[in-house]
Amino acid sequence: MKRVWLAMCLCFGLGQPVLAGTLSGVVSGTLERSGSPYRVIADATVPAGDSLVIEPGVVLQFDNATSLIVKGVLRAVGSPEDSVYFQSVNPQPQAGDWNGIFFQDSGTGSLAFAVIEYAATGITCNGTAPDIHNSVLRKNNNGIDFLGDASGTLQYSLIEHNKNAGIRCIGGAPIIRHNLIRNNGHFGFEAAVVIESTSDATIATNLIILNSNAGIDVSNSTGIRIWQNTVAKNDMGIAITDSDADIVNNLVAFNGSGISAENSQPVVRYNLVWGNAGGNFYNMPDSVGLLVQVNANGDSTDQFFNLVADPLFVNASDGDYRTYASSPCVDAGDPANPAGVAILGAAPDIGAFENSGLSLPVELETFYYESGYLHWRTASETNNAGFYVERGPSPEGPFQEIGFVPGQGTTTRPMAYRFAVDPETETYYRLRQVDFDGRVWYSHVIRVAVVPEQLRLAVYPNPYIVRNAGVPLRVSLELPQRERVRLAVYDLLGRQVAILVDDVLSKGRHSFSWYGSNATDRRVAQGVYFYRLETSGRFLRGRFLVIRR
Repeated sequence: MKRVWLAMCLCFGLGQPVLAGTLSGVVSGTLERSGSPYRVIADATVPAGDSLVIEPGVVLQFDNATSLIVKGVLRAVGSPEDSVYFQSVNPQPQAGDWNGIFFQDSGTGSLAFAVIEYAATGITCNGTAPDIHNSVLRKNNNGIDFLGDASGTLQYSLIEHNKNAGIRCIGGAPIIRHNLIRNNGHFGFEAAVVIESTSDATIATNLIILNSNAGIDVSNSTGIRIWQNTVAKNDMGIAITDSDADIVNNLVAFNGSGISAENSQPVVRYNLVWGNAGGNFYNMPDSVGLLVQVNANGDSTDQFFNLVADPLFVNASDGDYRTYASSPCVDAGDPANPAGVAILGAAPDIGAFENSGLSLPVELETFYYESGYLHWRTASETNNAGFYVERGPSPEGPFQEIGFVPGQGTTTRPMAYRFAVDPETETYYRLRQVDFDGRVWYSHVIRVAVVPEQLRLAVYPNPYIVRNAGVPLRVSLELPQRERVRLAVYDLLGRQVAILVDDVLSKGRHSFSWYGSNATDRRVAQGVYFYRLETSGRFLRGRFLVIRR
């Protein structure tokens, strides 16, 4: 594999060459995980006609006021198990520490499972069209800018806690779909999504919540499509100034104001607008909001099929912005389905989420610690934005967020994740999963002890489901001293089925896997099995259930 080539340039005028593990000047080739973390000590540029590939698991730490400038091709494609991180080098980072990633001139590429934080602007696309998905833009001054005639896509990503704006489109024409955009703008003046001086942009199927200023602010623009979003609990909902826009199938509720217009004639149809403190509609075209007919569900609407009715959120106060099956949003959208969503009834539901029943967002199979990493695996995911990793001093907390790992969105395939930790004392960890519809779900808490005080053994999951995909039974062992250990599995008749370990082990934590096979590598039958751990004069015994699927 071609390793990254570093230009041997002068740094900060001191006359010293770039050291191994540091980046500045011209960069190309591959940043390998084995060399991570990399420190960017001065602006680094991917030149036109060249490319930079960043492997999963790589961490880039930027000195103050430095940038990654892309004039060629950048491919920073992580994985669910190993994200790519772009972050500040400072031990107590702040928004604006480094400048961000700049796609310029003919620069292009893709970012996936990437986390960009503490920059002035996380990503700037100036006349370029990168593809960004399943990524995180958080704790920057601004999340992402589309400038000039930039296009590209931003989808299935989390944009949160940026001090000013989450997304700014100033002259650009991007497609912004399926994102969770929340808690932006608390220290700034712009909207969560800013559209200015633009002639073509699509904002569709996003959940836009809890932002200061407006959820979507459009000014001096034409050809703007605002379709199928849920815009809730922002200082303002959707604001249109000196612009036209097609506002269709949106759920706009519990904001400081609903849909407002100044010197504009937007097309406003098939929306549900409700509970906005300063008014649901302001300066709208004649007849918008005046209930004069009923729709196919028998609910009162204006002549453009806009509803003014309680959307029946599942639990907005606890972050669940789905709607119940009895909601007036269900099957009440434009039957022409302009956003092209997968519908379950006669027409799209209004808002970002098609009502498909109430189910857990992820099916978590395992969560454990091994060799410096927290590991977890999901059997399936529905609308999963990702996982916050939280750490606490006890099982009851208090827990503190220490990182974020992007999720896979919706998938029926098993997915594996991991996150590096280095506990110095006994520590407890849990996962806080967040859904693209705003829901939050917590995993069980696991304990990580640096030096075990006593012999402990845990088997999980129990019951153990033998799958064709080969998910193992995990055995976690803690030894307070170095000694010989024998761990075996037995059936109900006392017959030995498998030996997992028979060796001298050092003190500390150990982990073993069993794939449900006997000594001849044949899958065991469904039923109850026992494990027996033997050490120097001690033993532990327990049982677990095996289920075949």
